Amino acid sequence: MRNRFYTNLGKRQRETTGRADCVSSVPEIQGQQEWYLRGQELLRAMAELPVHYREALVLVVVLGERYDDVARQMDCEMGTVKSRVNRARKIIKAKLEDRV
Repeated sequence: MRNRFYTNLGKRQRETTGRADCVSSVPEIQGQQEWYLRGQELLRAMAELPVHYREALVLVVVLGERYDDVARQMDCEMGTVKSRVNRARKIIKAKLEDRV
């Protein structure tokens, strides 16, 4: 019994369990509040865009339409659509940087 006790004692010292292995210290679900707030900021910034910029941005970035298809839908040149999307991205980026 004495040998068994010392053998088990040695095993316990080698097998480190505790804080690093403790399941209760790790949250099961990550917090979603920050991403929700960021999404709301993005939606507000998109709502503040001029209509022609917002339409181009939604069609190209959100819906994934091709530039030439969007140009046909908006009845303008493909270069115009590209510049509107680029300007819309810059405006949104500037608005979101101001809010941070």
